[in-house]
Amino acid sequence: MNMQGIVKYFSLLLISIIVALIIAEGIFYLVPPLKEKYAAELFITKFSPLQWLDNPNAYYKFRSSNLLGHERIPNSAPNINSYGLIGDEFSIKKPKNVFRILVLGDSIAAQNYFIEFLKRKLNNLPTQTKFEIINAGIGSYQLWHYARFLKYKGIKFNPDMLLISFSLDDARIDKCTCYKTEKGFQIYSILTPEVLNKGLFNIFLFKHSYVYRVFIIALERLLAGSDQYDSEQEAIDNLRMIKQICQNVKIPVFGFIWPALIYFEHYTEWEKRQYYTLINSLEYVGIDFLDLSEFLSEEERGSLREWEHDYVHPSKKGHQIAGEAIFKQLMENYSKFFK
Repeated sequence: MNMQGIVKYFSLLLISIIVALIIAEGIFYLVPPLKEKYAAELFITKFSPLQWLDNPNAYYKFRSSNLLGHERIPNSAPNINSYGLIGDEFSIKKPKNVFRILVLGDSIAAQNYFIEFLKRKLNNLPTQTKFEIINAGIGSYQLWHYARFLKYKGIKFNPDMLLISFSLDDARIDKCTCYKTEKGFQIYSILTPEVLNKGLFNIFLFKHSYVYRVFIIALERLLAGSDQYDSEQEAIDNLRMIKQICQNVKIPVFGFIWPALIYFEHYTEWEKRQYYTLINSLEYVGIDFLDLSEFLSEEERGSLREWEHDYVHPSKKGHQIAGEAIFKQLMENYSKFFK
């Protein structure tokens, strides 16, 4: 076959593939059972938009990150430092007599109430040590964010202790991805962690093409080795990474789990699974933790919300109650945590 024949052959092959993809896309779109089975909404969850970069009134501004999906822009608000974290500026090299605590967490940690409470309580202790708390809480972060942030960023801050603020959705198996729209950056939670980990994911195609979506779902199942997502194993792997990093630099780690601000009997099945996944994973890996549901009583939870219809974020009073419990636990184990 001469060169002209080869070009003609591959041109026809390419045209055939394109036509086949168009036909397949049409079939998925026109056949109701297929359209419903592979609807994008079943595999992608849209979070509330992050504060847009072009919104001058946005309190916290974010940008996309290859490492973490999204991160806060440094110096983007009066209380955001040059590392993009909430709080005062700090030097990587610790001053003398400073005990530095790094806090990992999501939007509850980003509220900053319990952190300010702990900072006051610790610095009122009769000691020459100054306690410094670095708040690395960022909205919509999950357990995999915590592990990755600690490994690539947090450990460089030279912490003497790690605190982890867990929420009920931290152990979910999906990953967040971030992409830019005309209105700014928005985050989506994608049920394709293995594909995302290998950098084989395109958000635009996943949202708009049935064929691509079916391909990614099939590839995810192949890479995962199963049709079932094992969120507990994912949580265990990330917690092991966190524990190992802390052991390598000889610092203690302590976690605490925030409950949903509703009666436990009103938890969805998913929320109950997430709760037990966190409990079981922390116990399995051997990380000390506190279940804050023991201190935020079910009868009072409705009055401890920051916003009436938001049962995730505690009010300042809720943070104070939790802060008291955390502080007490730290004091009871002072020699273990504050070496």
